[in-house]
Amino acid sequence: MDKKIEEIKEDIQRIIRMNNQRLTDEQIEAANKEIDSFLRENLILDENESKVIKYNRPLKDIIKDIIPYVLHYYAFTQGNLELKTKLEDAGYVFSGANIKVNLYALDKNLSSKFEEDEYIQLLINQNKIIERFYDSLRFIKGEEREKYLSDFAYILHINPTIAIVKDDDSHGFNTFQNLLTEKNLKYFGKDFILNSTESQKKVINSLYFYLDDYHFAKIKSLLQAYPNLVPNIELNGKVLDAFSIEEIGNMSSKDANLYKIAIEKSLVDRMKELLEADPMFDCPRNFISTEIFKALDNETILGLTNIGKTEIGNIKIPKADNVIIIPVRKINRAVFRDKMRKKKMESNSEKSIRL
Repeated sequence: MDKKIEEIKEDIQRIIRMNNQRLTDEQIEAANKEIDSFLRENLILDENESKVIKYNRPLKDIIKDIIPYVLHYYAFTQGNLELKTKLEDAGYVFSGANIKVNLYALDKNLSSKFEEDEYIQLLINQNKIIERFYDSLRFIKGEEREKYLSDFAYILHINPTIAIVKDDDSHGFNTFQNLLTEKNLKYFGKDFILNSTESQKKVINSLYFYLDDYHFAKIKSLLQAYPNLVPNIELNGKVLDAFSIEEIGNMSSKDANLYKIAIEKSLVDRMKELLEADPMFDCPRNFISTEIFKALDNETILGLTNIGKTEIGNIKIPKADNVIIIPVRKINRAVFRDKMRKKKMESNSEKSIRL
């Protein structure tokens, strides 16, 4: 019996560590004494005094069996045994996929920032928002962590449904799960987020990829200049480096589609030149290539018909010893054919007018 209890204690601590929770030696010592008594009262043994929990299985397969002991252990360390019971009574589900256990719900540093009933309702109705926020604090400690916990609670005290928005398409609701992460609280601040429009919240929620201080500052300036902006292009680092606030704020969906490919091909400056010369310029995706843009000047590109751009875009770019060879002759012949085609179309048009 004693050996089996020690095995369970070790696995409890292992699951707690795997869920990114760290306990002090004092907490572990006190919790070990508590769980020892709890296990002796609750551990089910068969006739041969063998644990029902079989430890020759992978850890993820025994989570369901051991989860009550993990929750009791961790809740005890946080002084939240009563909260655990109330959450379970309210139907809150602590266990997730594989070894995921929502221990953050019992973290005293978080739960103490709310009234108990308020906190239980938030966990029941908006668990993902709390989970994403808590996960974002993984490497934040001390006073800085305490500040984010306070800011998070401050926002939800004032507007508990700030991250829930109506979905006009489905007539239901969407949740901005990333709205209140540590980075967003850091760079936008609690007051900006609290007063943000739905469009601003949507943009902030979309910032799940890596951005540096400069990029976040630029996005904040963009949202201040265009409060109802629905960006036609993803606001990643490359886009923020390549375009001004005004260019992003006024970018059409057509231009955004062209720039997405131009960014991949390092042709943003050429595309800007083309669109500045002719705001209506458009072309097929495969036309935007380094080889084609090297072979043709802007005037020639702007003079091509849609048929010509499609034909040139379909030209295969050969390689020799892994070196790309620009098929200049094929491209020039396609340009010549397009000019002849264009002249013929113009001639036919003039004849039609005379008739």
